Amino acid sequence: MSIKVKFVLILIVLGLLCAPASGQMTAVDWDNRGIALEHEANYSEAIQAYNKAIDIDPQDELGWNLKADLLKKLGRTTEADAVYAKITELEAARAATIIDHAMASNVDESTTSVLNRTQDFSINASKAYSWLSLRNVPGASTIWWYWFSPNGDMLYQDTVQIPMPTSGDRWSTYNVSSHIDIAGSYPANLSGDWHADVYMNGDEILTEYFSISGGQTPIAPENQYPYNPYKFDESLYKNLYDQGKKNEAISKGDKLKAEGRYDEAIYFYDEAINLDPNNFENWRVWNSKGDILSQQGKYAEAIQAYDKAIELVPYNSIAYAGKGNALKALGRTNESDVAYATARELGDYSAWVPETNATGINLTSLFNIEILDHAMASNVDESTANVVTRTETFSSTDSKVYSWLSVGHVLGATVDWHWYSPDGNPYKTGQFNVPNNPSGGYWDSYNVWYGLDIADIPTEPYMSGNWHADVYINGQKRLTEQFILKIGSGASTISPNATPGSGATHGTFTVLDHAMASEIDEATGSPITSTKTNEFKDSMMPYSWLQLGNIGAARVEWDWHSGGYDVWHGGAYDIEHTYNIPANPSGGYHASYNVWDSLDIPGMLRNYETGESNEWQARREAEQEGYSSIDPTNPSPHPRGDWTVDIYVNDQWLLQEQFTVVSG
Repeated sequence: MSIKVKFVLILIVLGLLCAPASGQMTAVDWDNRGIALEHEANYSEAIQAYNKAIDIDPQDELGWNLKADLLKKLGRTTEADAVYAKITELEAARAATIIDHAMASNVDESTTSVLNRTQDFSINASKAYSWLSLRNVPGASTIWWYWFSPNGDMLYQDTVQIPMPTSGDRWSTYNVSSHIDIAGSYPANLSGDWHADVYMNGDEILTEYFSISGGQTPIAPENQYPYNPYKFDESLYKNLYDQGKKNEAISKGDKLKAEGRYDEAIYFYDEAINLDPNNFENWRVWNSKGDILSQQGKYAEAIQAYDKAIELVPYNSIAYAGKGNALKALGRTNESDVAYATARELGDYSAWVPETNATGINLTSLFNIEILDHAMASNVDESTANVVTRTETFSSTDSKVYSWLSVGHVLGATVDWHWYSPDGNPYKTGQFNVPNNPSGGYWDSYNVWYGLDIADIPTEPYMSGNWHADVYINGQKRLTEQFILKIGSGASTISPNATPGSGATHGTFTVLDHAMASEIDEATGSPITSTKTNEFKDSMMPYSWLQLGNIGAARVEWDWHSGGYDVWHGGAYDIEHTYNIPANPSGGYHASYNVWDSLDIPGMLRNYETGESNEWQARREAEQEGYSSIDPTNPSPHPRGDWTVDIYVNDQWLLQEQFTVVSG
């Protein structure tokens, strides 16, 4: 070794030894301390440092790997094998698994909660959903569905891109779903047994079976589509094959990395990247490559790898922390402190605390989404996402009212529209999720839109006049679009000079009264219960009752949610019901209008008790067959416990009621 190299190594080791006091040290600090001690051949103290890191963070994969590699290097094979076994156990615990899955006729796409589970669909059913709830799922994962008809032809494919979590690299739980349309679509002509194959990141994880029935004879395969479905899907299967090869290369790289065979691991990481170079999911591979290069003391190359990971996912706290470690090892303290500060601002609080008052990069600039163009339009080409006809005046002869935006410098975003009628009342909300750029980094431009069907708007004078739509990007109001809509004759009861949305909080309507009740007189629309109550026995049906004043045609929604009875009795309920208030037949607004919704708690209790009986029977039969480890679960949660019901009018939250269901 040359004198120059020795001198650089001494500086690195001294830098690593200059860690904060033990009371302030993190797992990363102890890992770095152990690396420095190992360089000095102080192996016993290095192992103690790695043990300190593991004590602070039992999930510290780096600490476990460093300890295992050192034990192996020292010839302490039995101890090393035990630590490698622990690493395998940790990897298994972090593996993505399916918590629950179902075919369903209804999924709440806003909350991704399954509502009606079934495997049997009629030709008149609207949709068939495949729904999954996943645990420990890595951010930036891709879920694929391949839908096969009774003839064995793959007729549909769909993907869901799981975003990165706000902190860490995995979601503790994440629900996803895909669906096919049945009524009025090809599946209505294809009665029989269907199935859907589900893949995550190229690996098959599930096959769902279901049937569509209705007595119709399936149409001939050659008439299902004007092209051969196998030829159509050839590229899809190739993509899936390449994804599988890529995942295999990553798995080999991870295993070799854990064994300390770094050069071999880098070979497989490079192979994975080359199989699909323009995929933003490669950030994880670049990050792992950066970790290895740091382990080898190739800090400059490690920084380049971390920069590549950051280029693909600019909000990547893990890569910023790794880059900070490499910069610190090179003595570039000012730069490392900026990297550490950025990692912590992005949510990685395990990153080294900066030694100076350095601040991270400008996150406002990082996440600043630009509005490049926007318009109201009567026509948008939904296939190209380009606006066709810009206008701010609409009538009943138009099909839709579009609000269209072109956004730039966007990593992925949620765009919400809040539409308001001329009287200031909320009319509807809409949402569009901008996906991550599959090639990584920012979208230079991305077009989004949301349209109102004019035919669905009540033909009432108070719906004719000056409308507006508030547009939110990632929860921040960025734009208000104003436009004129002439309904029917075009006559308006709203002054053309009135400011849209001015007046009461909810426009013209008011809440005259509301209550939870155990019974409603449907003739008068009023609660019968003399005393309004917030406690119900499980033999009763709770009602949420609302009296609205000065309201026109509107949509009222109740979102019922239970917190769960206890940890032994299953999960929670999420139930949605909707009621449409009709237009006043006498014209104008209703002076007052009563609406209500109820929950069938007795029915829920019966379903729960039936599920308990079936669960006991399944466990008993399994034990008789010698399968003592089986753990069947009750699909119906217990309805007792605390509940809330959120009430919305035209998609805008109005109020929340709270109540408790007790035994009785």
